[in-house]
Amino acid sequence: MTAKRIGATITIFLTFLAVISTNAGTAAAEPDLPACRTTPSRSQVVHQFKTGSWGYLYRVIWCVEESRVTWAVPDIVPVLPDDSPCTWQGMSDLDLGPVGNGESWTGFSMGMFSCPGGENDYPWGIVMVHADGTSEIPGQGTA
Repeated sequence: MTAKRIGATITIFLTFLAVISTNAGTAAAEPDLPACRTTPSRSQVVHQFKTGSWGYLYRVIWCVEESRVTWAVPDIVPVLPDDSPCTWQGMSDLDLGPVGNGESWTGFSMGMFSCPGGENDYPWGIVMVHADGTSEIPGQGTA
C-alpha cells in the first residue's frame, strides 16, 4: 500500500469515527434536527468505500415520543481523499418514512460519485429504525 493510499484510508477512517459517534455535534456534517422531547437516537452506519477514491457514510437520526418515531432525518457524508480522481455528484435517490403504525421507519439512500473514464459509482444503504431505540441495516452495497 502506498503512502497516498494509507493517507486516504486514514482520512476516511477518521471521518467514519466522527460520524458513528453518538455525541451530538461531533460529526462535521450532522444536519440540523427538529425539536424532540427526548434525546434523538442515531442508527448504525452504512459505510461503503472505494479505496483511494471515495467513501460514503449514511445513518438515520430519529426522535421517539410516546413510543412512536415522530421524525427521522438522514445524515449522509460523502468522503473524498485529497488526491481522489472522483467527484461527488450528490444524491441519486433518497426515501425515508414510517412503516405501519409509526413504531418503525425505513430509509433508503443512494449517492453518486463520478470517476475518470465515465465510471459512476452508486453506493447505497437501507436503514430501519425503531421506537425502542434500536436500528438495523437490512442491506448496503455499490451499484
